[in-house]
Amino acid sequence: MANTTKQGQFLVSKDNVTYWSTEAQSTQETSQAGSSATYKCEQYTGVLSREDDIPRKPVAAMAYGQRVRIAHLFRDWKQFIGKEIRVGGWAKSTRAQSKELNFVELNDGSCFGNLQVIINKTVGGNFDDVAKAIVGASFMFKGTLIESPAKGQEFELQVTDATKHTLEVVGHSDGSYPIAGRPKLEVSL
Repeated sequence: MANTTKQGQFLVSKDNVTYWSTEAQSTQETSQAGSSATYKCEQYTGVLSREDDIPRKPVAAMAYGQRVRIAHLFRDWKQFIGKEIRVGGWAKSTRAQSKELNFVELNDGSCFGNLQVIINKTVGGNFDDVAKAIVGASFMFKGTLIESPAKGQEFELQVTDATKHTLEVVGHSDGSYPIAGRPKLEVSL
């Protein structure tokens, strides 16, 4: 049986996109001959070291409904400090600090990191629904991103002003699906 394996190499474009090429040169590189675009070409050895340039997966800054993705916040959060932003996602944890404050750890699936959202009762609206929500509930928040005074996180979203900020419980979680960290609810059929 003949060996049908094609010889080639992994190439990295100027946009840090990795792709496989069976040609000696990238097709993008040859088509742009004479232009100032430069591409680096590296032979893949199968071994990674700390000095290797590992391309990052591109993540859109905004999602449907003009929401800022949490992954984009973790990449460049300083540009959003003091600005009103809209985020949405699912609660990884919820807790009530008092009758006036609720905390929600929000994740939108764009990265492993969670955004802490602080909700003050003065915002009105669905504050009581947020207090009743459990892990797995989905939310939409509009608030101001601030530098966090707490250790362990650099930023958080404050939802405190009824005139500018909004909160919406898009969907409650009924507790019937086993998610770690969620209180067990009895479900009768």
